[in-house]
Amino acid sequence: MKLLKFTRNIVLILVALFFYTCNDTNSLDNIDEPVVTGEEAGPARLSIKLIDDPGDFENLFIEVVDVMIKYESEDDDDENGWISMGVIEPGIYDILELTGGVDVLLVDNEEIEPGFLKQIRLILGENNSIVIDGEESPLMTPSGQQSGLKVKVDQPIDPSFNYSFILDFVVEESIVIAGNSGNIILKPVLRASLEATTGTISGIVVPGDIAVNVTADDGSVQVTAATDDSGNFLLAGLPPGSYTLTVTPDPGSGYNGAGLENIVVTAGENTDVGEIVLELLGSISGTVSPSTFPSEVVADNGSGDQFTVSTDETGAFSIEGVPSGIYSLSITPEEGSGYYDALLENVEVLAGENTDVGEIALEPMPGSISGIILPADVAVEVTADNGEGSQSSASTDDAGNFSIENLAPGTYTVTITPDEGSGLTEQVLENIEVLPGQNTDIGEITLE
Repeated sequence: MKLLKFTRNIVLILVALFFYTCNDTNSLDNIDEPVVTGEEAGPARLSIKLIDDPGDFENLFIEVVDVMIKYESEDDDDENGWISMGVIEPGIYDILELTGGVDVLLVDNEEIEPGFLKQIRLILGENNSIVIDGEESPLMTPSGQQSGLKVKVDQPIDPSFNYSFILDFVVEESIVIAGNSGNIILKPVLRASLEATTGTISGIVVPGDIAVNVTADDGSVQVTAATDDSGNFLLAGLPPGSYTLTVTPDPGSGYNGAGLENIVVTAGENTDVGEIVLELLGSISGTVSPSTFPSEVVADNGSGDQFTVSTDETGAFSIEGVPSGIYSLSITPEEGSGYYDALLENVEVLAGENTDVGEIALEPMPGSISGIILPADVAVEVTADNGEGSQSSASTDDAGNFSIENLAPGTYTVTITPDEGSGLTEQVLENIEVLPGQNTDIGEITLE
């Protein structure tokens, strides 16, 4: 059995969807025809199946011991008037295995009386448990064991018709972890729909050996099903209309999701969308230098796919789960690093492959050297030279201040040359380091 391993936020689960079918004599097409009465009228019959709407767990074991129904009557007491239908095979079922069109037949073609069916109740035993991360824990069912899991039906039952209901566990909404106690509680929420007024969507996801959830959404109704081991899925209980299908593979599978729009559902029919082929995702890797500070790397294809990572202590980065296409990479060094942003365009990502962009060398911002030369009333020329062709000069102002701008980062020799007629001696300062985007203040220098 396959389960999606998404980031787990366990909340209330279980929603049930109910369907209505007819036999060969009374098909879905003639459900609205007059009901046969009198001596020719046959009994109504009831079938009940159990299926799953997936959740982020490994197993969900539920012990089913009985199914009961209740008709409308003058007695409004919720605990009176229940009729046991029995269960074909009472026992413990792994709800999360009931997917891809697999179901459990609980009640099969049992005779029931005509009338107005109000509710169906699923009676649970005490052996209910859940498996999370390989650990099985008991499920507390404070109301399920005694009064059962109730579903409103509100369905007229006419003679000579077969009524088939499907109970759909929406696992994602029915599990609660109780505060500090750590108890895991089963608190199901149930709803009902008729097969005669709903349809289904089926298909197959390729590859079939990965965990996938498929969701149908028409803006008001949302139903999710997991694929089986072959990639098959069945979304049941969908009111007629136009749906969007969202195919979501396990994030660790290496495959991209997919979507289909305008999938039309017709009452009483199945819409087969055929094969949905998922695309392998690619990746982008590289190194940003210098690595003495972190940089943010953003990959953007201009079509809504954007991914952001940070470099590690070696300057390396890797962007995983990237759909194929052409991307631009924006590299933003840490604020105050003294380096300019960088942009790398036309980075091609292929399905299932890694694109290594190699080393991205950031361009340093220029630095500066400043200071004060005394006495201030003497004109002085200050020259900075790194011995590699970068040389720049500045003159002192009336207060003796100077600043040499736009210096490439590196180590400089600073020569301080006073006016020839001043009688002062030239000074030379060695190994003055200029850092990217920073000013090096040599302080106050007094000439002799």
